[in-house]
Amino acid sequence: MQKIKYKLKSTGETKWRYKYYRDGKHVTVPQKSLPYIPKSEAQAEALRKQLEADYEAEKVEERQLSEWHEKYYSFRELFNQFETYRKRVAKNSWKDKLSYFNNYVLHFFLEIKKAENLNLWANYREEFRNWLTTREKKRGKGNLSIQTMNHIFTEYNCFIDLMYSNGKCKNNLKIDLYEKSELNERNADDLITLEEYEFIRSQLEGVWQDFYTILYWTGMRINELYSMSLADVHRNQIPHEQLRQLLESVFKEKPRCYFLLKHQLKDRKKISFKPLKSKKKINEKNTRYVPIYTTDAFNALAKYVRKQREEFKKGKSADRCMLFLGEFNLDKLNGRIQKAYESSNQYQYKSAHLTRHAYATYLGGKDLSGVIQKLVLGHNEQTAARYNHLHETLVRKMANKENSAAYDDEWDDIA
Repeated sequence: MQKIKYKLKSTGETKWRYKYYRDGKHVTVPQKSLPYIPKSEAQAEALRKQLEADYEAEKVEERQLSEWHEKYYSFRELFNQFETYRKRVAKNSWKDKLSYFNNYVLHFFLEIKKAENLNLWANYREEFRNWLTTREKKRGKGNLSIQTMNHIFTEYNCFIDLMYSNGKCKNNLKIDLYEKSELNERNADDLITLEEYEFIRSQLEGVWQDFYTILYWTGMRINELYSMSLADVHRNQIPHEQLRQLLESVFKEKPRCYFLLKHQLKDRKKISFKPLKSKKKINEKNTRYVPIYTTDAFNALAKYVRKQREEFKKGKSADRCMLFLGEFNLDKLNGRIQKAYESSNQYQYKSAHLTRHAYATYLGGKDLSGVIQKLVLGHNEQTAARYNHLHETLVRKMANKENSAAYDDEWDDIA
C-alpha cells in the first residue's frame, strides 16, 4: 500500500492518496471510501497501515472463498456429524428430524440440484421452499402442511449452522420459517370421531390397541404417555378441593384414576422432561392433571400398572417402573395405525397425534374459559380459544349430521 502526498493548487492544502498493486495494475483507493480524511503526516501513516491490513485480510478472504468454491465434501461424513449432533440435542425426536433432513433437504440439494458444494446451497433456498409446496405427504393424501415444512426448514438451518461453526461453509444463511399465523389450523377433517376411533381400535391388537385407547381418552402427547411411570399414576382422590370441583363441573363425575405430570426423571438419557414438549421448569404453575374416566382407557392402563407393581414389589423405584417404555417400538405406532385405516374405505388416515386434537375439541365445547384445557392438556389461552372456536364451528356445521354427537354427549355416555 503506497501513500502519496500532494498539495491542492487552489488552496495549498496538503492531501494524501493511497494506491495498491492488483492484477498487474495500480489501483487508487477512492477518497469517498476512506474511513476518514487525515489531517497530519501521523494520521496519514496510520491510515496507510490500516488500509494495508484491510487489504491483506481481503486477499486472505478471497483466497479462502476461492478454495471454498472448489471444495467438495464427503456428505456421508457431514451427515454423520449432523446425526451425532441431533442425537445429543434432540434425544426423543432425532429420528424424525433426520428423516426430514434425509427425505427432503438432502434429496433436493444433492439429488435434484447436484449441489455438492455447501456454499451453493444458499442460492437455492427460495427454490427449495417452492419445491416443498408441491411435495405430497408420505402418509395420507395432500401436500405437506406448513408445520411440516417448518420442521424441514429447521433441519436445514440446524445443518447449515453446524457446518458453518465447523468451518465447512462460508456463510450460515437461513431459510425463514412460516409465521404462526400462517400455520394450518385444525378443522373437522382432522378430527377423529368416536365412530372412527372405535373402528381403528378394533383393528389394533395388544399394546397398540391399549396405547391408542389411552391416547384418545386423555389427549396426551405420544411421548408423554410413552414416558409415564408407576409414580405418575394415582387412584386416590385429587388432593386439591377447588381443583377437584373444577374437574367435576366439566366431566360431571369422579375420575377412575389420573396422571400427574410434575416431576423429572433422574436419568436424562432415557426421557428428559415431563411434559416432554416443554423445556420449562416443572413446578406447580405448569403441573398437569390428566384424568381417566372411561372404562376402556382405565382397563387398558390397568394391565401395565399391575405389571409394573410387581417390579415395584421387587425393589424397583416407582419412577423407574415405566408403563410403556420398552413394551413396543414407538416409531412403528403410526405405521400400525395406517394399516388399520387401509382396511377401511370410509376414513382417511390420521396420525396418533390427532387423538389429542379430538380431545382438545371435546374440551373446547365444555371449557370456554380454557382453564381445564391448560390443566389437562397444557394449552395456553390462545390455543384453548382456538379449540373453543373450532368446537363451535363443528357444532354449527354438523348440526344435521349423524356424527355430530360424537363431539358432545356421546363422550359423556361412555360407561
